[in-house]
Amino acid sequence: MDQRAFSPNQLPRYGLTQSEVDGLTTVLEGWDGTVAVDPSYAQVIYWLDVEDQSRLRTLKAELLAGTVAAPGYDLVLIRDEVVDGVLAWGEGAMYRLNYDPREELVAAGYKVVFRNEDVTGLAKWLDNHESGR
Repeated sequence: MDQRAFSPNQLPRYGLTQSEVDGLTTVLEGWDGTVAVDPSYAQVIYWLDVEDQSRLRTLKAELLAGTVAAPGYDLVLIRDEVVDGVLAWGEGAMYRLNYDPREELVAAGYKVVFRNEDVTGLAKWLDNHESGR
């Protein structure tokens, strides 16, 4: 089902890459606060052995509306798949974003604090540095 060789712009990818799994586990181990992620990330991660999944917050309406910075989460993880791929969230609904949420977050004052092959972590820059680690 994840084979997109013939239609890369029409089929969503349902699994996570190892880099996406590593990105989330690394951030959860090094960050004390909540972490906002897309619905696919949040759903699949529940099948993995990740401690304290209650710290995850799901961004769906915000991603679709282009207001991902509005809730003011301290740390947001954006998978490259969210930016470049087709997203399947819900009962048969598929979406493709027409913007890069990372750019919106940077414009709102977020800074890149984590990057690997498939995931970018952006943190809300606080003058007092009281959030997270």
